[in-house]
Amino acid sequence: MRLCLAYRAELSKLLSLPALRITLAVLFALSPALGAVIGPRSAPYSGIGFLVLGVIAVASEYDGGQARTTAMAMPRRLPHRIASTAALLTLALPAAAGCASATHLASGHSTAATTLPAMTGGLTLAALLASAAGLLLRHAHGTVALLVGYFTFVGPVLRARFPGVADVLPDLAPVSARPLPVTLAWTLAALAVAFVTYRHRDI
Repeated sequence: MRLCLAYRAELSKLLSLPALRITLAVLFALSPALGAVIGPRSAPYSGIGFLVLGVIAVASEYDGGQARTTAMAMPRRLPHRIASTAALLTLALPAAAGCASATHLASGHSTAATTLPAMTGGLTLAALLASAAGLLLRHAHGTVALLVGYFTFVGPVLRARFPGVADVLPDLAPVSARPLPVTLAWTLAALAVAFVTYRHRDI
């Protein structure tokens, strides 16, 4: 029961964040435009928006000492993080499905049956992975810069120079389902490390 209350509180908090609502609005506005111009290959651009979404969800807790207030209200940190992550997932998954659908409808491509689930999953995992990174670093701008730098530059360079490692690197917004298990593994590992770190360090 306490976990359910925490989940509802976290979901309400996320929905009240102006920055998060603006990010979602921009994503929904740009997705069809990008789909019409670039097609399904525009997925990484949407992925950057979902990275920002995940970071905002965590960074908001450290604005104005809200994290300390939350810790006092719910001293058991692990259930709090589970509730917070579940709330983010509740928002990110339908948002990812909506953006992916808008992209494919605008692109007019006939590959939606195969790429739509992959893009939806990739965008959702991007938000969760970013939330884990934000929880570890506790610095919104630095986290966004680090993630965007990796997914737009470092990751592609590594794939190009070392093709053998491509299958073990996370993909921001895949156009096929093949990279999803790898990205899921990275996301779960990052969340586990973030949860353990959050549980034992001072807020």
